[in-house]
Amino acid sequence: MGQPELSTDERYATHSARGERQGELDELINNWTRTIDLKPLEALLSEAGVPCGLIYRAKDMLEDEHFKAREAIVSVDHPQFGKVRMQNVVPKLSDTPGSVRHVGPELGEHNANVYGELLSLSAQQQADYKERGII
Repeated sequence: MGQPELSTDERYATHSARGERQGELDELINNWTRTIDLKPLEALLSEAGVPCGLIYRAKDMLEDEHFKAREAIVSVDHPQFGKVRMQNVVPKLSDTPGSVRHVGPELGEHNANVYGELLSLSAQQQADYKERGII
């Protein structure tokens, strides 16, 4: 940050001291990071061993080369909306990478199986629960 004196400042010398002055530190860091574009800032922090990462909006994720290389976002067919882009399986393992095969069931799509077969509710019980707004 161009402020080496902070490393010996008693106010920030210990974890507890930094915690007590978190607001001050956030302001110092905020003021500094505003002066550097994101990519150079990320490179500088990474080079210094400071854990960091960008906070993405959806558009940023879709354009990020790392996300593309890792296939982090995939297109999946949706019965109503066509192709839908969504998060892929995480973590992506080399031997068993996993995949997104569908967008998931529609609301209530498996009700007959759950209520009728798994819970053994009769058709009359299901109709009663539906009429009462329970299911």
